[in-house]
Amino acid sequence: MNLKRIYKIIIYICLIFFSIHINFFYQKMRVCLCSPAKKENLYLKEFVEHYKSYKVDKIFLYDNNDLDGEYFEDVINDYVQWGFVEIINFRGKKRALIEMMNDCYKKN
Repeated sequence: MNLKRIYKIIIYICLIFFSIHINFFYQKMRVCLCSPAKKENLYLKEFVEHYKSYKVDKIFLYDNNDLDGEYFEDVINDYVQWGFVEIINFRGKKRALIEMMNDCYKKN
C-alpha cells in the first residue's frame, strides 16, 4: 500500500467519525415512524403509547379511512397537540400504500 492511499483511508475514517458525532449530538429527530392506518381507533392509543415507550421521536399516521369514517383525532388528539403524532389525510384513497410511504420518505 502506498502512503497516499493510507492517508486517504485515514481521512475517510476521520470524516465518518466526525459525521457520526455531529449527527448524534445535534440532530433533532433521530427516529420517526410512518404508518398507514384504517379503522384503527380501538387500538390507536395503545399503538402510539407502545412506540412512545421505544423512544420514537415522532409518528406520522396516514389516515386512510373512508370519507365518512372515524377520525383519529377523536382518540389521540393530545398526542397531535403535543406534536408527537402528525396525521396526514389520505382519506378515501384506494391502494395508496406506496404513495403514502413515498410521501413520508420525501417529506422526512
